[in-house]
Amino acid sequence: MKISFRQEKGKGFVSTVEGKETITIDDHYANKPETYSPTELLLFAAGGCSGPDVLGILEKMKQQVERYECEVTGERMTEFPKIFKFVNVHYKAWGKVKPEALKKAANLSLSKYCHVGITLARAGVDVTYSYSVNGQTIEEFQHPVHEE
Repeated sequence: MKISFRQEKGKGFVSTVEGKETITIDDHYANKPETYSPTELLLFAAGGCSGPDVLGILEKMKQQVERYECEVTGERMTEFPKIFKFVNVHYKAWGKVKPEALKKAANLSLSKYCHVGITLARAGVDVTYSYSVNGQTIEEFQHPVHEE
């Protein structure tokens, strides 16, 4: 795996990976608040890595997901290097989805399959998950548990 980018003055870091969509990342000099920071992209990576796991597991469990959303929040330390203290992945599903199925899918993703979430946890970040079905939050701030 390899990525590349260049700095464009007044714009930020612009990806230069052939065959991929261009992304721009805040370089702290461009003063463009509409551009994502590397830290925000790390949260996107955690949710984007876990999402396909969760949807695939729910599909195997014959759950009928009509709509899916994910909201990832994190809090960083105040002192440098300002690493994350915690990250919470909130899974939201609508349709004929049993809460216990979504819980199992979320837990399996963050304990076994999602390499980004597992990397964060192994780096010392307190990674938790929450989930809601049809707009109702079922549980919050659950720690992934390895299932045997």
